[in-house]
Amino acid sequence: MKKNIFFVFIVITFLSIINSYSQNTGKISIHAGTAIPVYEFASDNIKDTEAGGAAIGINAGIKWVYPVSNNGVGFFWGIDFNYNKLQKSVKNALETELKQKGITNYSITYPEYLILPVSAGFNYTYFINDNVDFFLNIGLTATFLKVTKSKVKYDGDKYSTKFDITNKVGGIGGFGFIYNNKYMISANYMGLGDFHIEIDDGGVIGDQKIKIISVSVGYLF
Repeated sequence: MKKNIFFVFIVITFLSIINSYSQNTGKISIHAGTAIPVYEFASDNIKDTEAGGAAIGINAGIKWVYPVSNNGVGFFWGIDFNYNKLQKSVKNALETELKQKGITNYSITYPEYLILPVSAGFNYTYFINDNVDFFLNIGLTATFLKVTKSKVKYDGDKYSTKFDITNKVGGIGGFGFIYNNKYMISANYMGLGDFHIEIDDGGVIGDQKIKIISVSVGYLF
């Protein structure tokens, strides 16, 4: 049921952005940049059950801002995609453990994080001069998390772990600058929630708090 609600939220957000573009109301922007994990999500301590071990990844998305007054106050809707692999230090630590157990002939496909936050909230834009605007966003997120399948092969045996898609409600806040009403640079803090990680056979891995700082450049249509 929760997954259906999240899916409907994504569809409504996407259709709202497309409708805004077709009616020429508000501003639509696209952006791309880095997704920097912080706090538990960035920890590479494999002994810590809350450590995510995520490396710096990529961020991309689309956003619609709809002004409701002439003093810069408005609303925003957005969809982002974050992609993070595991840190090299985490991979090295796991491989060291295998070698200590006498396992040397092996191959590993490491899990990766696919993170899709949908956001909505308040926007404030301050018009510095004819060429430069400053903006602030703060709102809520509804996020899908998919951890990709991990695989281990050694001594002719194969083992794999497939993870379920999970979702959570969180928050987002950010700021940025717009130049010439076309070009944008922004930074956002995403506290996306404490996700319950489960494997497809019903087993539970644990909880993972996901917090990301994204720094991106964008273009307004």
